[in-house]
Amino acid sequence: MANSLSYDGNDLADYNLIISSPGDNRLNQIVSRVQLQDNGYPFRPQREPRRLAIDFHVTGTSRANLDSNLDNIKRLLIQLTPQQLIFDSISTRYFLAILESFDGQYRSPIHFRGAMQFICPDPLGYSTTETTSTHAIDANPKTITEAIGGSAFLKPTYVLTAGETLSSVTLLINNLTTIEELSIASLSMTSGQVLTIDTALWTVTLEGAAHMSNVTGKFPRLEPQLTNSIKLTAFGTLGSMDIIYREAYL
Repeated sequence: MANSLSYDGNDLADYNLIISSPGDNRLNQIVSRVQLQDNGYPFRPQREPRRLAIDFHVTGTSRANLDSNLDNIKRLLIQLTPQQLIFDSISTRYFLAILESFDGQYRSPIHFRGAMQFICPDPLGYSTTETTSTHAIDANPKTITEAIGGSAFLKPTYVLTAGETLSSVTLLINNLTTIEELSIASLSMTSGQVLTIDTALWTVTLEGAAHMSNVTGKFPRLEPQLTNSIKLTAFGTLGSMDIIYREAYL
């Protein structure tokens, strides 16, 4: 890529698209409130979708070649669901974006200048690198640490592999940094079985099957720019836990 962007894995520089302005780095929140005569009470803010307004140029060797480039660009941009959008200027992050508008005009037979706008229902940016951090669970309880970058709270996936038989235990996974704890009661596992806790989807599965009937509490997130302390209780002393995540950015 060269001062362009990729969308859904397609490098639009292949069709001579050059970005002249990558849009605003803007973050908006909806702050609902109850306003009284001399005071007000805000509710928890909600982040609005991120909008990316992009100015661009497309060139061609002839009018036919220019039109072919534009046809291919529009074909690749029209998707039914948000896809990864990566700017050359910040190639270590992606946004989950879907096209809202595409407009412009011919400046010459071989030059098109336009503007397009994307919307990101999920307003966060994400690292293009997925991190998998493996920890041995060799004590009960066991507290491990995980240093997190980025600027937004993460919703990791915890993958716990049993190293011994667990019979009807109450498993606790507690992020002592965020004070968020998840409890899974009456849990039984044999050595080698895998329990997956997906904090983004709020799901717990055992060997790929839903295991939600005895789940209570909060799914533990990871706080950015801190070393998070995560305490695991009642998982024996021979197992392991993988923490899988992508750093997130406001």
